[in-house]
Amino acid sequence: MNAIRIPIYMETLFQGSTYSPANVITHLTALASYCESKGIYSYVEFHQFANNDSTDVGSSSSPGGGGGLPAYLVAGQNAMTFYDNIWSTTNEPPIWNEIFNKYWLPILNAIDSYQFVLGYELFNEPPLYRPAHWQGLVNFNTAMAQKIRAWGSQKYILFV
Repeated sequence: MNAIRIPIYMETLFQGSTYSPANVITHLTALASYCESKGIYSYVEFHQFANNDSTDVGSSSSPGGGGGLPAYLVAGQNAMTFYDNIWSTTNEPPIWNEIFNKYWLPILNAIDSYQFVLGYELFNEPPLYRPAHWQGLVNFNTAMAQKIRAWGSQKYILFV
């Protein structure tokens, strides 16, 4: 089987980034169409990078300044603080709805109908700095998977 991974920084789909969300979706759709025409399977993954527990999240490590994450969501926080908030172990923080609505929803609307799109990796190589972050990641993945299923996708949901 031929398959490719399509990494997409979350920051590329949020308004106000240095990217054009419409262009990102246009290119993603063209790539999904091309892969399908060639019989190549693909999956999309939520990509981030350049975060460690002692630096500001992103710290200008990407063109949008958020290390793959929207700069306004991480502004001035070190990674430990940011991930303490995102890997909530008690309830669903508002950021989870924002991630689904501004990141996953445009992707689902654009490419879920393609037969050769295998699925979605919810958060590639998630930074986990404290033991409690493991449960928070489980909660995050569960919530995102439920939102994707409620939307109607039957594609694979990957946790890597």
